Amino acid sequence: SRVLVAHRGGRLVAYLTFHPPEEDSRWASLPPGQIFELGGIEVARGLRGLGLASQLMNQAFSSPDFDSTIVYAQALTWCWDLEGSGLGMAGYRQMMFLLFGAYGFEPYVTDEPNIRYDRANLLLVRLGPRAPAALVGQFRATLIEKGEES
Repeated sequence: SRVLVAHRGGRLVAYLTFHPPEEDSRWASLPPGQIFELGGIEVARGLRGLGLASQLMNQAFSSPDFDSTIVYAQALTWCWDLEGSGLGMAGYRQMMFLLFGAYGFEPYVTDEPNIRYDRANLLLVRLGPRAPAALVGQFRATLIEKGEES
């Protein structure tokens, strides 16, 4: 796991977390240490719009640490701060696309129940530039469960 933080005057003002897939996740079967969930990114309300989220993402992805891995983020609407952001659902979703897209994340289609719960939810995935082809194939095979219709 990894946690990056931004602080001001000794006060935590932003964070970014990475962790292995949860045990009951469909991605938990993939090789440990080769797939990570970007589990959270948050900036204090009064400091949003200053680029802190981008700075944390820059810090995380400027090193080669994740170049041989897959990192995914489940952008779930029930975690979004729509009220505090002043953005509607479409605006918040677009903000997620822009932030994550700048670091190589792309949306993927899945039948994962938490993602499918709300059509605004997203699965955003970054395939590291040196991620082994076998790992990428294993990951893609988990997106739609066999016997399910998407």
